[in-house]
Amino acid sequence: MTDAVVVSPNESRLARVDPQALIAQAITAGAGIDTVERLVALAKDVREVQAREAWYAAIAEFQRLCPPIFKERTGKTASYSYKYASIDDVLAVVQPVMGPLGLSVSWKLRFQPDAAGANCRISHALGHFEESGEVVIPIEKSVDGKGATPAQRVGIAMTYAQRYALKAAAGVTPTDAEDTDGAGAAPPAADRRDAPANGGEVISEGQARRFYAIARGSKPAAWSDEQITKLLNEHSHDHVKEITTGEYEAIVDILKRGPKVAA
Repeated sequence: MTDAVVVSPNESRLARVDPQALIAQAITAGAGIDTVERLVALAKDVREVQAREAWYAAIAEFQRLCPPIFKERTGKTASYSYKYASIDDVLAVVQPVMGPLGLSVSWKLRFQPDAAGANCRISHALGHFEESGEVVIPIEKSVDGKGATPAQRVGIAMTYAQRYALKAAAGVTPTDAEDTDGAGAAPPAADRRDAPANGGEVISEGQARRFYAIARGSKPAAWSDEQITKLLNEHSHDHVKEITTGEYEAIVDILKRGPKVAA
């Protein structure tokens, strides 16, 4: 992210000024055009300060609420394998939390003959934004014509650049650690059914965290613990980790539509 901006006490006071009311009073009092122009300039300054303060408040709340992002994919090189979270995995966790806070993600992309660059921008609904700065990833060259096609190699570099830029802008870091915070976590392994009654492979820790992130960020209202329990029971589950991969997306679609409101 860009360097931190400290909001001064004067800026905080400025954010509480109502320039539209001052402009209206000036016009009513017959103030000259110079006075009105200064008040219009003041209104612009006030809006910028308010937008910046709203952005910092929102990003602080996002980082407080954002669930862990788990590295659940496996990549391989010629000599070793490694775990990572794809850009889709990161977005699946951060966007349901950002949306209700008025935050959104976008990228500015740049391509060179041998590299791809991405600059991630996190914007607030009031207009203020902060950027990661450009992240540049080299485009791997083909070895003996084997491996990915030229277009695929460009796509791989671009996706890497977008992912690293997003993590820098949002201040998140995927982890290998197990979920141990207890907030929306799966029950201990000893208390969990490894094979649910309806059969099939159960969802991963990352998918469980995405489930709760979407539930918290659902509009017009977030899901309560009681509503989540009822939803799980309707699908013959006591815990989120009993959901199978085959039924997961259908249940997530229900979450996105919001909790049922009693008549």
